[in-house]
Amino acid sequence: MRRIAVKYQGICTRCSATLEIGSDAMYEKYTGIFCIGCEPIETEDIRSFRQAKANSKADKYEGWADKREKEARERWG
Repeated sequence: MRRIAVKYQGICTRCSATLEIGSDAMYEKYTGIFCIGCEPIETEDIRSFRQAKANSKADKYEGWADKREKEARERWG
């Protein structure tokens, strides 16, 4: 994780607090953005945030696949 200055207003992944522009936050691409002090430190905690993001991405891809299968069935029978 790295400390950043927030460029856009956002929401802490853990506590849902609003992160104002210019405030400091902790960020990692695979876990999200957190308030200072809310960032996951323990290995299992980090893993759970990464897994939640991976599950969300997998659900999105499955939705796309279902949509395309439906369109193919409608078009080709």
